[in-house]
Amino acid sequence: MGENHLNVYSARPFSRAEPQLPQGYTFRLWRPTLRNVLPPTLGARFRLWTVAHYFRLFHNRDYAVLLIVNAEGEPVHRSCLVPSYFRWPFMGRNDLQISSTWTTPNERRKGLATAALVKAMAIMDCPDRKFWYITRESNMASIAACGRAGFSFVGLGQRVNWMGVRLLGHVRLDGQQHC
Repeated sequence: MGENHLNVYSARPFSRAEPQLPQGYTFRLWRPTLRNVLPPTLGARFRLWTVAHYFRLFHNRDYAVLLIVNAEGEPVHRSCLVPSYFRWPFMGRNDLQISSTWTTPNERRKGLATAALVKAMAIMDCPDRKFWYITRESNMASIAACGRAGFSFVGLGQRVNWMGVRLLGHVRLDGQQHC
C-alpha cells in the first residue's frame, strides 16, 4: 500500500502494574506554557500543536508530551498526547491520540515505548476516553509496542488532503465514520 495508508489502533486503559523503567530512567510530563511552547525533542513545526492548544482548536485541554529521561536528565523517549481535532474525525471529543512517538536509537529495544504508552494511558485516563495510535503499516516496532501496551487493531486509515493541502487534511478510517 502507499505511504498514505495507515494502521489505526485504539485502547481503553485497564488496571495493570506501573510500568517499570530501567534503573536511572524516569517519566516526565511536559505541558505547554506561554514561556515553553516547544516540546523537548520536537522541531519548530510542532509549535502548531501548542497554538492549537491555546486557541482551543483541540476538543479537550489534555495536550501533553510524556518523556522518559535518563540519569543525566536527557530525553531518550517521547510520546505526544494529542486531543482529537478536525484531522482525526473518527475520534471522540474526549479522546487522545498518542502520536509522534520516538526513542533515541541507542535506547531502543529496552521497552521504553511500551512503558510510555502504558504510563500515558494511566496518567491521562478519564471517563469516556479512548486512546488512539496510528502508524504506517511498515513500522513493525511501533505496531509491536502498541500491541504490548494493550492497543487493538481497528482498521486501515488513509491520509486525505483538503484542496491539495496535507496540513488541512484528515485521516479517514476506511469503512467507518466514527468508532
